[in-house]
Amino acid sequence: MPVDPGTSLEEVFDSGRPGSWFSEMDDPDHIRAGVANLVLPRAQAGENLILCHSGWGDGLYPLVGSYDSQDRLVAISIDLGVIGENVP
Repeated sequence: MPVDPGTSLEEVFDSGRPGSWFSEMDDPDHIRAGVANLVLPRAQAGENLILCHSGWGDGLYPLVGSYDSQDRLVAISIDLGVIGENVP
């Protein structure tokens, strides 16, 4: 992320330039409209982030962290509740 967290919106998310996260999310030729696979700013080993639109506004979604054998966080999964509780 940017050195100054206060500039993330303008520098990363919505700069108005191609490659900004919002532009990539809206680009149907990237993956498809509403989805983006982005390399994190200042990533040194290709660390990436997958973004997708999650629904109709504010909500709560469970997060699950995956750790390697040295207890380092290597992945985060977000359950967007696509499959409901009452599905047989």
